[in-house]
This record gives sequence, structure tokens and C-alpha cells, in this order.
Amino acid sequence: MTDTVRPCITFKDRAEEAVKLYVSLFPNSKVTNLVRVEADGGPIPKGKTQAEVDKYWSSLIANGGEEGPCGWLKDRFGVSWQIVPEALGRMLSDPKSGNAEACMNAMLKMKKLDIATLEKAYKGAPVA
Repeated sequence: MTDTVRPCITFKDRAEEAVKLYVSLFPNSKVTNLVRVEADGGPIPKGKTQAEVDKYWSSLIANGGEEGPCGWLKDRFGVSWQIVPEALGRMLSDPKSGNAEACMNAMLKMKKLDIATLEKAYKGAPVA
């Protein structure tokens, strides 16, 4: 029997350097997929992103799944997932355009992530 490790990792920079290190540590390892995103990847159409978060969240916790903190949940099989909207990654990686720390603090208080609330925090508006 062989062990399989299939990580999915996201980096702001130095990704290739990190991947080379990880691949060098594990015998017979290889990169099977690499996706590069431009820094100004463009916005996701309004309304679509939260709907996707809601859909995945509801589907994965259905029939015995459990909500967790910060966008994490366990499905009914006990597999952990973090449902993270692309908008959150943009806000957390761009402290020049808004308050990334306030956005992170808002996220830490949530279970399912709410993009509108995260954006309010990012733009400096008070959130409940």
C-alpha cells in the first residue's frame, strides 16, 4: 500500500520555491497541477460568490455535517472543509486598499463566511 498526500496550497509569493522544497522532501513525489492567478484577477460578479458559498456550505453540512469556525465545517463523513470565497483572499492580500486586519477579525467571529460583512469590515465600516 502506498501513501498519498495531495495538498492544495495557496501562496501570495514564492510558491514555486516552496513547492520545489516540498517535492524534494517526499520520495516519488510530483506536481500534478499548478494554477497561477494574476494579481488583478478581477472581481467575481456580485451575487454569484455568496450564492456559491451558501450552496457548498448547505450541501456539505446536510444530513449530519457540523459547522465550525472561520468557514470550516465537517461533512457527514467527518471530512473537514473550509469554504472560502475568492473575495476574502483578495481582501486579506491587499492591505493598501482596505483594512485586512479588520476583515480577518470579522472572519474569526464567523462560522459560514459572509462576504458582505467581510467587505464592510475591510472598508472600515462597523460590523456586528
